[in-house]
Amino acid sequence: MQVVPNVNRTIAFLGVPAQAVDEVLEHLCAAAVPLSRCMVFLDQPQLLGVLEEQWRGRVEIVAIIVSSPMQDKIRGIELIAEIEAGGLTNVVWVCVAAAQHSGCRQGRFVAFCDDSSTRVVARRIALELMAL
Repeated sequence: MQVVPNVNRTIAFLGVPAQAVDEVLEHLCAAAVPLSRCMVFLDQPQLLGVLEEQWRGRVEIVAIIVSSPMQDKIRGIELIAEIEAGGLTNVVWVCVAAAQHSGCRQGRFVAFCDDSSTRVVARRIALELMAL
């Protein structure tokens, strides 16, 4: 089955560890939240490749390698997200230390901390996706 992206509902994971992204996507799928496209901005190319391969056919993973610190690259990240999602208002940003990424001008935000429950984060994402 080929995934047809719904660019009107895009999740952008910014600095969230690949394992946590995988768990959040599992929770969203288990809750039957319609997903088609996720952008993952991370500084670990090997993990991005594994994540992309694991979700192939279920969710389109747009993997973007961004070196740290990401705060310095917000404008470039926004440009990529705007092109990929068809506008920043269509993006739910899932960010480590969301306050640090407040440079993103548009979209909806869900904070992710190292001690965040991926199930709780998934619920918050689902609510934000419904609000788009």
